[in-house]
Amino acid sequence: MDLRTKVTLLSESADRDGPQGALMRPGDPVGITKVRYPGRGSTRLMRVMQTNACSLSCGYCPTFCGGKVRRTYLSPEEVARVFMDAHRSGLADGLFLTSGVPGRPSKMTDRMLASVDLLRRREGFRGYVHLKLLPGAEPAQVETAVQLASRVSVNLEAPGPDYVRALAREKDFAGVGRELRLYQAEHLVRQYGFGYDELVFGGDGNLPLDDDPKTAWALAHPERFPVEVTRAPYESLLRVPGIGPATARALVEGRRRSVIRWSGDLRAAGVDVVKAGWFLTLRDRRMAGSPAARQLRLFPHGEHLTQAPFRTPVPPCAYR
Repeated sequence: MDLRTKVTLLSESADRDGPQGALMRPGDPVGITKVRYPGRGSTRLMRVMQTNACSLSCGYCPTFCGGKVRRTYLSPEEVARVFMDAHRSGLADGLFLTSGVPGRPSKMTDRMLASVDLLRRREGFRGYVHLKLLPGAEPAQVETAVQLASRVSVNLEAPGPDYVRALAREKDFAGVGRELRLYQAEHLVRQYGFGYDELVFGGDGNLPLDDDPKTAWALAHPERFPVEVTRAPYESLLRVPGIGPATARALVEGRRRSVIRWSGDLRAAGVDVVKAGWFLTLRDRRMAGSPAARQLRLFPHGEHLTQAPFRTPVPPCAYR
């Protein structure tokens, strides 16, 4: 099977794991997709699986082990070569790399990491790489992935072990992540200037689920708050829960031209006043008497759900 045929098959398979809307022209490398960055325009990704061979029987996946799919594989060298050809031709700005799981997940993860390592070290590519982690990847591999890739993600497939076993008998729920908090933590590191060592983890080593990572950090550092909204620099405002990069910039720029008089002015600038109020002062008066109210839980996370496995072909919470 020639290289273009292999990339075509693996790009079609990756279409189900990544953003939609491939923009392909005759003669172009296959799998080029235009995707939007929130608030930062768009970019073009080459979207490809390293292999569509898989040992898992996930009921929702067309490349599951019993499916009638032509199987193929790209070596790390082929991944790097195909992507760099597209990048140098001006057709692809970044790479989305995922894979099936043939045999041991750690072995296939090593091959994916080798592909990205070639791009970074040999080819000198410093652009965007999104790496889809495999279920069962080892902790050291996750750490390497975070160092090499611009973004890493995992599939959130089910809320409990019974559901996972119903979807794929070979999978272990312990390898399934809680995706929302991971994405939020990534944004803090990539866009808010937080260091990894500043993230707050629970006693079990995981991100807390009751608070978003930014709020968890702010509550853990009362010595940093409140900040005075009329004087605080951009970097301090960016640390306030309920204030994002665009809003922090708008506050710094806007107060040079006008006076912030009340909470309505902050809402107009984009501040989530309910979340931010406890962490802000306006002319030295704290804007809330306590942190935002939290919803108390009757059950631990996930234990309020029915224990009967999903009977639908694709579970409502599957991200594919």
